[in-house]
Amino acid sequence: MKLSKKEFLKHRRQFGLGHLTTESFHPLSKDLSDIVKEDIEQAIEVLTQIDTQALTLLKDKYFEVFKLQQQVQAVLKEGHKVFLCGCGATGRLALSLERLYRDFFQSSQVCAFMAGGDYALIKSVESFEDSFEYGKRQLKELGFSKNDLLISITEGGETSFVIGAAEFAADYSQEPPFFLYCNPDTELSSINRSQRILKNNKIKKINLSVGPMAISGSTRMQATTVQMIATGFSLFYQHVNLEAFQKAFVQFIELLEHSSFHFIKDFIRHEYAVYQKNEIVTYRSDEKIAMAILTDTTERSPTFNLVGFERDKTDEPSLVYLAVKDEQDPLKAWQRLLGRKPRCLDWQIPERISLKDLYQFDISEKTILRRNEIRENHVFDIYLENGFLLFMFGDLQRRIKIPQEADLFFIHLYLKLILNIHSTLLMGLLERYQGNMMTYVSPSNFKLIDRCFRYTKEILKGQSIHISDDDLIDEIFKRVAIKKNSIVLDVLNSVKSQER
Repeated sequence: MKLSKKEFLKHRRQFGLGHLTTESFHPLSKDLSDIVKEDIEQAIEVLTQIDTQALTLLKDKYFEVFKLQQQVQAVLKEGHKVFLCGCGATGRLALSLERLYRDFFQSSQVCAFMAGGDYALIKSVESFEDSFEYGKRQLKELGFSKNDLLISITEGGETSFVIGAAEFAADYSQEPPFFLYCNPDTELSSINRSQRILKNNKIKKINLSVGPMAISGSTRMQATTVQMIATGFSLFYQHVNLEAFQKAFVQFIELLEHSSFHFIKDFIRHEYAVYQKNEIVTYRSDEKIAMAILTDTTERSPTFNLVGFERDKTDEPSLVYLAVKDEQDPLKAWQRLLGRKPRCLDWQIPERISLKDLYQFDISEKTILRRNEIRENHVFDIYLENGFLLFMFGDLQRRIKIPQEADLFFIHLYLKLILNIHSTLLMGLLERYQGNMMTYVSPSNFKLIDRCFRYTKEILKGQSIHISDDDLIDEIFKRVAIKKNSIVLDVLNSVKSQER
């Protein structure tokens, strides 16, 4: 679909998502961009409170998650497969869970895929997100059978790719698929594609709404946290009855709630100082937890409109990169990260997303030397070591004791929360959002163009500046092709200059 004003206005009703809870503004973080500059510890506390609110709400969803667990375990017991489908952040979530399942059980019974294939781990493939057919096609090509179960995971509940896969599974498999999402049904009912799911009795819905995100629309945070817990709990554990499940579910969540994250403040300041000197960072981690780090580092690019992972020395370097510890072979590094050979798409489409294209991103330890030749490159080590999570960055070093009852799934979630806080506050210091609005959102599809429109209008309203919707949309589409700048801030400056 062409990104033109005419097409945007034609389809705006279906891509205008400002009424959704996940797109709204969390009251606790409305001044986050100011707080982080004044008091990082207070900013950490704000994000921790929002995470805790989401986790507390998740505890009440135990019955729905128990039903998911029972179905998942029944399918696995019969020797069939469970497929996980996601897009963007939920796609990375799905692939992380497959990796963990392989670690837990040395089994390939869980098969995860994301919009655009494994290539999209590094860079999202926007044309896939809005395609029902691509979701169906990827699922079919992975060998989905009539005895297999699909779990479709979408933060907002309106992603076409995930919906397409769920609808195909509902018609094809004898196992009704599950559809996990984080917005109230009443809000989704006005979106045709979501309404199709809500009305489809062959699809089992699990609503995991936990309120607004800490950064408006940034569903990589609270939404994917609760969805990862719900799906992972269904895959990794078995409980004989609801009472046993609820007890374990609540204890697991409370262990996360009681975790401390304030130690990360010094690491935030240090990484910010590196970037202020126009230098770069490479995170290095062991294969057991590297997926959690890859997820956070790659998601900084679309969320805050930063340069993504570079392929070689001729590309503009990303501020951040990943290296898999103790692996010098680029191809083996990918296999160690995923626990299997990457699954990429060799389709006849304009996007270059094949296995060959993925292998151009070197995540072996060799990438540290390569990046040393581009700019001053600082290594940030995060390891699992003898019951501790070890963080080493420059002169900073912290050993975080892992609770005795914690397993690798818990460690991944704990690390996800830490890194979400770290990168979000780091981006606040770099002024990549205003209040709790993603002012550097990259308008690569109609949903994100609508987000640019809403954020700009909200800021102008706060400054008592009026502009018609049509004129504001004109200003945005003049800048849609611009990749690096903040369209929201550019439009704001343009409108304010016209006011003078």
